[in-house]
Amino acid sequence: MNNRQISSTYSFLVFVFFIAGGITASLTLTDFPDIPGNIPLPENYIFVLVPIVLSFFLAMTVLGVFLLPVCSFVCGAFIACQAQGMLSQGKVCGDYRDGCAFLCVLVPAFFVICSGGMQSSALIREALAKAGAQSKTSFRSYILAAVAAGAAVCLAGYIINKI
Repeated sequence: MNNRQISSTYSFLVFVFFIAGGITASLTLTDFPDIPGNIPLPENYIFVLVPIVLSFFLAMTVLGVFLLPVCSFVCGAFIACQAQGMLSQGKVCGDYRDGCAFLCVLVPAFFVICSGGMQSSALIREALAKAGAQSKTSFRSYILAAVAAGAAVCLAGYIINKI
């Protein structure tokens, strides 16, 4: 395993589970129209940061390799519900501009953190088997990148709420 780069398998796995969650939520809302599709969010959209916080937490665990795809599935379903709810309201574009802008920032940051989190979790599992300096360096570099991505999302959310 190359410890310097995030494995493309992890990125692909996160993407597949994200899309599967979105498709599942869309089909469920189509088959059962009585289920409310739009989950009301608080004004500051802090609830939407839950997938990123959960990804940070799971990235630092040994089971993150197995649980981050599940987190990606749930995040995909949540984003699909939000998007379908916003589009089905039939309002003017400006009425849901803030929500769409925040989701457009959340999704790429989630992919970066989740893909890197799977790599980090694999490194932690590897470090448990053998403690090497190269594993520790890769782990530190991911943590710095993940903190920077999380800070960027928080800053973007603050700016979007102030606009």
